[in-house]
Amino acid sequence: MADVLTYVLHYQGEFNKNSLGAVSEGAARAAEVGGQCHALVLGGDELTDELCASLGAYGATKVFRASGPEGLAQPIVDAMSAVIDQQGQSYALFGGGLLGFEIGAGLAARKQAGVTMEVTAVRAQDGRLVAERPILQDSKISVSHYRGDLGIIVGRINAFEVVPRDGGSAEVVVDQGDDAAAR
Repeated sequence: MADVLTYVLHYQGEFNKNSLGAVSEGAARAAEVGGQCHALVLGGDELTDELCASLGAYGATKVFRASGPEGLAQPIVDAMSAVIDQQGQSYALFGGGLLGFEIGAGLAARKQAGVTMEVTAVRAQDGRLVAERPILQDSKISVSHYRGDLGIIVGRINAFEVVPRDGGSAEVVVDQGDDAAAR
């Protein structure tokens, strides 16, 4: 099974559009390879189970809610790495932006995984996900295939469409301390 883990950025009780696009894309592509889309949300007291569960409306089946400072790459890398260690997702997918690039690079280094940035399309091929990104001043498309246990995909800003689904509420898993969202 090829589950996809996304990171969802939030501010003042609302989720970032690029993050919601990543959840929508992750859900669609995970379904194509027989997996599920999971999400990680990091923050403090402003995070509620209800807010996190609302990601189910974009295709997330499980949301890992972790405590930590929002907007800093290292705590997110720590939390995502812990979740992947415990849950075994095959892909990490991020919406565009500087934070996504930083987290993707940090996670790739930590997990010794392949990473593709500035991705404009993701598709299933032979039961696995591949990422496409423009190269040579957008005149050609490079296709990335991932070896190993984890592939990291970082989208270009606004590359992934936000696709709300009817109903849907995600299971919320709250971190229990040192394992940073792994439980």
